[in-house]
Amino acid sequence: MVKAVPDSITAVYEVPATTIARHDLQQPITANIVMLGALCKISGIMERSAFEKAILKSVPKGKGDVNMQAFDKGFSQVLKKTPLPVNERLWR
Repeated sequence: MVKAVPDSITAVYEVPATTIARHDLQQPITANIVMLGALCKISGIMERSAFEKAILKSVPKGKGDVNMQAFDKGFSQVLKKTPLPVNERLWR
C-alpha cells in the first residue's frame, strides 16, 4: 500500500471503482474494468476503441454488456484531485 504520494506526482485521481462495480452495476468483479475506463481517459495510452475491443475479446460470453458499462462508468466518473501539499501527502 502506498503510504505517501511521491513528490514527482503532479495530480491524483480518484476512481470509486469498487463502489461503482458493487452498487451501480451489481457486479463487484467488474471493478478492474472500471479502472481500465479511468486509465483510458487519464492516460491516453491507447484509443478508447482499442480498449473496448480488447475487453470484449477477453471477457466471458454474455458479459460484454456489463463490462462495457463498467468501462464507460470508469471513463466518465474519474475525478481529478489537486495534489496535496507536501506535508499532507500521507494517504488516510
